Amino acid sequence: MNYPRFDQEPEKPSNAFAAAGFALSLFSLVVCGIFSPIALILCLVGLLYQPKKLAIVGTVISGISTILVIAMVWSIYSKFSEAFHGFNEEYETRLVFEDANRKIVKHYYENGQVPDDVEGDKLIEEDPTIDPPQRYEMLGREVYRLTSAGEDGVFDTDDDVSKDYDVDDTLIYYIDEIQEESFDDYWEYEEGTEDVPEEQPSADVTETRPAQPFVPPKKEEPQITTLQNMTQRTWTSHDGSFTSEATLVSYDKTNDRVELRRPDDSKMIVPMSQLSLEDQGYVRGKLSSQ
Repeated sequence: MNYPRFDQEPEKPSNAFAAAGFALSLFSLVVCGIFSPIALILCLVGLLYQPKKLAIVGTVISGISTILVIAMVWSIYSKFSEAFHGFNEEYETRLVFEDANRKIVKHYYENGQVPDDVEGDKLIEEDPTIDPPQRYEMLGREVYRLTSAGEDGVFDTDDDVSKDYDVDDTLIYYIDEIQEESFDDYWEYEEGTEDVPEEQPSADVTETRPAQPFVPPKKEEPQITTLQNMTQRTWTSHDGSFTSEATLVSYDKTNDRVELRRPDDSKMIVPMSQLSLEDQGYVRGKLSSQ
């Protein structure tokens, strides 16, 4: 029978959880604390067994790393949340003022400047799709402010939304739509489909006079020069904020505007004043060579 020797040292107890947690906590320091929460759990379990030395050291290391990881994740989340909130607020504001902006930009496109306060408010009030109520304020020739009354429908309260706009920034969003409307109105005018107002008798006339036939004013025929064999090129707005690939089709001398055809065969009517100086020179050069 074999008996243990009195000089033989007893085997030291081991703590697998403590060893694994301590090793993983050191490894987490290398990989930016990604595994710190797992190392912390292993070390906490290791505290239930002997020996506890590695478990205690691992708990301190992994605990500090876990706190730093949580702080970093929270900081990143806060930054993204703030950025998303700002983007979402900007998008919602644009939706609120979209119909009003379209009216103001179209007025600028047709008249060369934004409307005054009275005319701007009238444009907005005439559109039944604009809800809640909005208020317009002219700040300059190309700058204006729109204010929404908010959910309560009352101005000068806490839920009002107000934003300043520059036509150079908003024109790019609506230029295609406005040019298509101008193109449709142009051909409607050419075909003579507009309604002629009926002559109304004056209430102040006391004596009977023979009815005179209504003679509509004579329309001035536009002087259009059609250009042949034109190549497609890039056209730029006068302020450089808008470009489009198109081919020159014709020039209307009466209204001083050109007709352009896009690659998808859609057409747009553009006043010469809205084109860049280079594009205006290109058109005049082609006209002189015809």
